[in-house]
Amino acid sequence: MVMGVASLVAALLASTSPSVPVQQPNCSTLFPAAAHLEGSPVRRPIATIDLARLRDVGRSEDGLWDDSPFDVSPDGTHVAFQIRQADPVANSYCLGMVVMDVRARGEPVVIDRGGQFLKGTMSIRGLAAFPLGTAKVIVPRWSPDGSAIAYLRSDDGPARLWLARADGGGARPLSPPATEIVDLRWSLTCSDLLIATRPSLAAAEVGIAVEGQSGFHFDHRFSPAVRARPFVREPIPTQWSAIDPVSGAQRPATPEEHLTISGGPIDPRLPAGPKLVSHGSAAWSAASTERYGSPRILKVMDPGGEVKICDDPSCLGLLTFGWMPDGKSLWYVRRAGWSAEDMSLHIWVPGEKPRLRYKVAGILSGCTRAGVDVICTQDSSSQPMQIVQISTVDGHRTVLFDLNPEFRAITLGPVQRLHAKNQYGIESFADLVLPPSHQAGQRHPLVVVQYQSRGFLRGGTGDEAPIFALAAQGLAVLSLNRPKDYFEDPAGNWEAYLRAILHDRIDRRSILSSLDALLDDAIATGTIDPAHLGIWGLSDGASTAQYALLNSRHAFQAVSLATCCEDPNTYELLGGPVLQDWLSSFGYPSWGGAKDAWADYSIARNAARIKVPFLLQLSDSEYMKSLEMASALRALGRPVEMFVFPDERHIKWQPAHRLAIYDRNVDWFRFWLLDANDAVPAKPDEMARWMALKSALAQ
Repeated sequence: MVMGVASLVAALLASTSPSVPVQQPNCSTLFPAAAHLEGSPVRRPIATIDLARLRDVGRSEDGLWDDSPFDVSPDGTHVAFQIRQADPVANSYCLGMVVMDVRARGEPVVIDRGGQFLKGTMSIRGLAAFPLGTAKVIVPRWSPDGSAIAYLRSDDGPARLWLARADGGGARPLSPPATEIVDLRWSLTCSDLLIATRPSLAAAEVGIAVEGQSGFHFDHRFSPAVRARPFVREPIPTQWSAIDPVSGAQRPATPEEHLTISGGPIDPRLPAGPKLVSHGSAAWSAASTERYGSPRILKVMDPGGEVKICDDPSCLGLLTFGWMPDGKSLWYVRRAGWSAEDMSLHIWVPGEKPRLRYKVAGILSGCTRAGVDVICTQDSSSQPMQIVQISTVDGHRTVLFDLNPEFRAITLGPVQRLHAKNQYGIESFADLVLPPSHQAGQRHPLVVVQYQSRGFLRGGTGDEAPIFALAAQGLAVLSLNRPKDYFEDPAGNWEAYLRAILHDRIDRRSILSSLDALLDDAIATGTIDPAHLGIWGLSDGASTAQYALLNSRHAFQAVSLATCCEDPNTYELLGGPVLQDWLSSFGYPSWGGAKDAWADYSIARNAARIKVPFLLQLSDSEYMKSLEMASALRALGRPVEMFVFPDERHIKWQPAHRLAIYDRNVDWFRFWLLDANDAVPAKPDEMARWMALKSALAQ
């Protein structure tokens, strides 16, 4: 009997919906009670729960290219943003939309509470709406008159359009609950809202469900490790509609409104791509050379058609930019310093030399202009995220909002920034974190965490290795920032770049050279016990760990991976035909390929050499990629402990899972590096397994 369309839709939604929290989240701490702590509070040790419940705005990774989470009122006096805090007990999130006066710098005004965590999606190798675990950046939009704020919110369903009074006088949904909205704007031609949807995506998913009744054709729509059904293929068009904020009535967007969305009429004198227009001048970013991955620079065309380029060295590494109110100068943020470890804010008048206004060893993200100031989030190695206001006149920085003031009363281990050049002359850096109790002359076991070390040392890329919590347990941590990609020769495009870094596994060797050099420097401080080393990684960091276990001049005694592994018979196959074709296009070793192509890399092919204990904490969408490696090790009696987390992605998003992973990583490294046989007293079964693994390893 053929299933009806309505039943198909219901079944489809049921099969893809996230797990339901067992209880409502406790949101009493979403807004810190003491935003400005006075004096010197009594400090306490850090716990994993402190890291799990950090408040965030915008990005959940080093998302420097994400949309800004801030929107500034039309008069430049107020900023709106969404604050987010995880609740691991309820396995949910607390969300609130707030408004702050950038002049008075008082407490934020809450204009809406509630909603669910929205995960991002992306198009990857032609697969539409590929699921991610990172947060979708919710961008509020002020109405032209400054009285209301529009934004996206989800409540047990698709993201809907919500509208809130800017003074906190109430909030309400505008769009129907069945409509998944992906973007929004205010119309400049009238007071309507413009909303973007992809209705053909939902229709295509229903078509796939119908296809399943006679069997899915296995083709380039599949990514088997992620799900056992095809993905919708791009292109999926975006449809823009206008909605009346009073009545909720919808209509198709007019041609004039489409110009509002696209940024205005196309000027044939300008290159394709996004541009910012002010007072008749257009500004855009461009690659500084034709070589793939070259730093970006800023270009401007004035009303007369003259193009000026910001080609000063202080322009290289451009990340984001905008016009100043005068329409004659621009502000921009770039990466700078050793291995691009710093970020800086500059002012540029086209035709003149850029002027530095502010520089920090950390991250400035989500920057947007408010009058003559720039509003950003900022964090650094020992400082969690803050919202800051930076003057473009004199560079003075003011903390508008400390998102996590409790950390002023938490003891963190001391942090030392290390710098090194690898054997290819490429710069890299790492943060060495010591236990808070460290005394002169002490040497500690060390855990390497990688592959990004920018901003607050939370949990490494993917946020699963709680750096300061590991240090609080007596372990040193080396948080490694991946060096820039190695180029054998100028690569003019993406495929040429991939072929270049794959050749002779040169990029892996370059990364390992940096890791070894920074480990040498850490050991040279006299604070590290080189006989007790561990390593953790996710994604490219897991690949680095995999390569290091077979090729590093340092021996590791414990490993924990959040993703795993590149091996000849699984990596391509579980990615599906589209991944296989893409990898083969630039010479990646094919599945089941020649032994010499995997001799220095595959854990499965080198199982006999491996005697280090593995902890694998994997998402259910990726864990099958680890089976070749884990089976090869287990066949030889090697220690492997594997956990699979349901309804997870490459970057895991569920708070309960993150806290459990935090705690297990702390327990794992304490057990193997500190010989803490009481590492998990509350988990007797787990403790018994680990003791058995240790006994087997000693034989």
